[in-house]
Amino acid sequence: MTASSPGSQLGAWTLYGFSVLVFLPSLFNGFVLDDLFYIAHNPVLQEPGQWPRFLYDHSSLLSESSLSRLIWRPLLGLSYAVNRSVLGPAPFWFHLHDSLLHGANTLLVLALLRRLAGPGPHSWAGALLFCCHPVQAQSVAYAGARPGLLSLFFCLVSFLLYAGASGGTGPGRARLALSAGAFCLGLLSKESTLFLLPVLAAFEWVERPGAGDRAAWGRRLMVFAAAGTLYLSARALVLGIGAQRGPWGGDWMMHFQLASHGLFKTVSLAFWPKGLREPYGFILSPGFMAESVLMASCLSLAAGLAVWGVWKRRSWGFALFWAFAGLLPVSNIVPFGALAADRYLYGPMAGVSLLVALALKGRLFGWVKGSCLVLAGVMAFACVEAQLQWRSGFVLDLSACAAAPKDPYPPLRLATHYLEWRMFSRAEELSVRGLEPQAPPDVRRLALKRLAVIRMSAADRAKAGQDHLLKASLLQ
Repeated sequence: MTASSPGSQLGAWTLYGFSVLVFLPSLFNGFVLDDLFYIAHNPVLQEPGQWPRFLYDHSSLLSESSLSRLIWRPLLGLSYAVNRSVLGPAPFWFHLHDSLLHGANTLLVLALLRRLAGPGPHSWAGALLFCCHPVQAQSVAYAGARPGLLSLFFCLVSFLLYAGASGGTGPGRARLALSAGAFCLGLLSKESTLFLLPVLAAFEWVERPGAGDRAAWGRRLMVFAAAGTLYLSARALVLGIGAQRGPWGGDWMMHFQLASHGLFKTVSLAFWPKGLREPYGFILSPGFMAESVLMASCLSLAAGLAVWGVWKRRSWGFALFWAFAGLLPVSNIVPFGALAADRYLYGPMAGVSLLVALALKGRLFGWVKGSCLVLAGVMAFACVEAQLQWRSGFVLDLSACAAAPKDPYPPLRLATHYLEWRMFSRAEELSVRGLEPQAPPDVRRLALKRLAVIRMSAADRAKAGQDHLLKASLLQ
């Protein structure tokens, strides 16, 4: 069955419809977390004359100044602005956009798998995994995760254009220009699009091994390297910084421990997506350092296996390499905004899906096919369940506390809601949990700040109550 056959087209539309159906619950979620700063409270979105500011003014993307100075994603800002201008400010329309975009990414992943693993039911199975894996819920149900959706969309378009339609022939000049253009659009959506550079280099090595052609594909890659360099220069010029934060925990030894746990947790979610939550925190157990060394060793061995597989020009090596290259920008080697998050897996899941498709090639018959269908149903149900956490900020934080009752970080997030509702005793009770000895230094510092705000707010309210009583007594 060819990609253009009626049966294949019907299957693609069915897959797209299934993707939208799975994420139907997300359409009724509200704005949470950074959605408020990106969309709900951002006045720039309402004034088309202000939209060019996305290119040169970092404060135009988010209304929160402490966050806006860390991020430069002009195409993302324009996406939100057009979304609001055309469809309105209701969360429904932003979630609908992201649901449709995820469906498009699913079809692009299918095209990727058919190109690299060959047509057949194994490619459809891999695309189905990408579509409804539970970790994808955060990327689609959370409007603030749109950068990852846009980035992967342009990365897949760029890669497919670069790879060409078949065989080992290199892309023509027009296709190369379009591929580089899509890469640039991805960079303007999210900085982690840079992972495509090593992916393209690995593809050239695996797919086009001829020594005589290396100079040619070196020149092709230079186009993308130059685009990436220009992007990083422009980003540094606008933001004036290279990283989003200092080392986790305040020093590099603690950073190594927390970063190892964070990356290992992110990778493990691809294989065992249980207890999904936002945010992920960690407890400093007595064996925390030993665990960190073991986790870092396992991750290094897996990454080394991916490099070795590419070196040996194995398709599975390229699939594994894609997954690890996609994780590199969020690995916390350069301190990033969060230790671990489901949305960090959105790009790497394309590589995982390719790996699964290659593993299933020629094996999808009998009980194996039935098992895959059952597993797809289980994943789709879990994906729907994960979306429901994102209905509101309170539900999200309450779910995180329930999923990890010993984690000291989620209670701090939950405490902010009780603080807003002036339920100071409950907010303080939750915040105190962040001062436990097992809590990481960053969490303890945040807990101290949160407690100070709570107690000052409670004192101000008590003083206001006393003033009101005094005034009432004087009037009497």
